[in-house]
Amino acid sequence: MGSAHSTNCKAKSVCQDLRGKHFVVTGANTGLGYATTRELAKMGAAVTLACRSAERGQQAIDKMKAEALEKPVKEGVDLLEGLTDVDVRLEVLDLGSLQSVIAFAQRFKASGTKVDVLINNAGIMAIPERRETVDGLEMQIGVNHFGGHLLTRLMEPLMNDGGRVIFLSSLGHRQPPGQAKVTLDFDNVNYEKPDTYNSWMAYGRSKLANILDAKEFAKRLEARGISTYACHPGIVNTELMRNMTDSSLMSRVTRLTAPLSRFILATPLTGALTTIRCAVDPSLAGPEFSGKYWGNMKEETPSELALDPANPPRLWEVTESVLEAKLGKNVDDLLLYS
Repeated sequence: MGSAHSTNCKAKSVCQDLRGKHFVVTGANTGLGYATTRELAKMGAAVTLACRSAERGQQAIDKMKAEALEKPVKEGVDLLEGLTDVDVRLEVLDLGSLQSVIAFAQRFKASGTKVDVLINNAGIMAIPERRETVDGLEMQIGVNHFGGHLLTRLMEPLMNDGGRVIFLSSLGHRQPPGQAKVTLDFDNVNYEKPDTYNSWMAYGRSKLANILDAKEFAKRLEARGISTYACHPGIVNTELMRNMTDSSLMSRVTRLTAPLSRFILATPLTGALTTIRCAVDPSLAGPEFSGKYWGNMKEETPSELALDPANPPRLWEVTESVLEAKLGKNVDDLLLYS
């Protein structure tokens, strides 16, 4: 996807000339998404920031331009030689609304823009009490999995052959600190059974779903040469932890250490490096890398549930069924082929 160009770079594999490539990054206005988008733009990529808030998205763009051009930040890659601007644009997308996802994809189709890399970065974590999206889905599985699944399905026809899809997962797909080991319950993905909701189990299952989705999409997109990757960023100092207000051990520790978080947690850029590598490194192209789980800039081994070959197609079946029930039509009927 390009050649190395920058001397200010922690890993040559993320330093590429991305001119002529178009990326879409969800949740790009803050944290990991912001760092990912800024670095891609500095390497010459055209990047669409898919953000829930137009106001916050525009603020992110203004900050991004300043950090790339006016007062360049010292971290990350240098601005690609010859660039006089960064190509970043905003589109509103709320992954907690299936209709917002559909509208986003329809606008993208109408624009005639083709996508090289879709980065499903946006997510929420550890909501203390069960809440629902506008479609009646449990909030964490709704935003972290169902929204991203539908977006990927609808954007796939708009992607160039040989493109890539990134799913942001988490170490929490195994066992969040101080919590029970993550399990699967395909008959209760929406936590509709009484007294079954647990904030950390819901989060862990949604992150496990990201890994399983990456595996299943890898098989289904292989014919077009589109590769998928599930990435975990490590424990990063981002706004993702803002919902940790319950009495669990992890939440209590997080609140106690909040004043020190910028010293003891990874920076958003450090957390984003694995995502960026999977999105741009030419050496990771090909089916032998697709559908794998990545962390710390390398392939890692996920949980046993993530490795069980029966789980990805089962989750796909359940996901498509739930979406059909919510939308009143099969997802295939929504596909936006030209």
